[in-house]
Amino acid sequence: MDGGLAGGKQGATLVVGSDGRYFASSVIQTVIRIAAANGVSTVMIGQFGVMTTPAISLAIRDHRTDGGIVISAGRRLGGKQGLFGIKLCLSNGGPADDIVNSRIYQLTKTIKEYYTCTKLEVKLNRVGEQVVRVGAKDIMRIIVFDSVKEYGKCMQSLFDFWQMRALFSGSITGNPVRLMIDGRNGGNFEVHFKLFSP
Repeated sequence: MDGGLAGGKQGATLVVGSDGRYFASSVIQTVIRIAAANGVSTVMIGQFGVMTTPAISLAIRDHRTDGGIVISAGRRLGGKQGLFGIKLCLSNGGPADDIVNSRIYQLTKTIKEYYTCTKLEVKLNRVGEQVVRVGAKDIMRIIVFDSVKEYGKCMQSLFDFWQMRALFSGSITGNPVRLMIDGRNGGNFEVHFKLFSP
């Protein structure tokens, strides 16, 4: 957080999400604990902790947050023996640039300790706001939101889904258009299911 948040971590707002791979929910809880102990004021998380990278980017820009953390390894295989990664998004919704990555790397060579709230546990299954006490005076807001719904609204503003439905049903050409969607990669399953289910 010291290397990645240009405005500083104190009072910052972060978006956190994952592609749902093995161990991601535990890492989300760790990110929340470290954020709380370091003065972050608000953490926004997609329901169940699952968000696609584009949905995280959209949430960062729409809610004007200070950045985001993506727990993913792209399309690479997950599981106990699979790959695992953490990406940082900046306040513009884009990935961390070389300057930020270099700053973070330099900090990894000198870090000797970090702060965390070991007993903090957040429920990620229910949409809504939770306020947690951090220390004697501070509080942190946890906002669990329906990121699929927000992303779906964005897609509907970009594409005419009614025209697409007419095309797929065959009412435009006389022949239905069949579409095969592979939603097994990343956190796309929920998005695909809600956008393309009849």
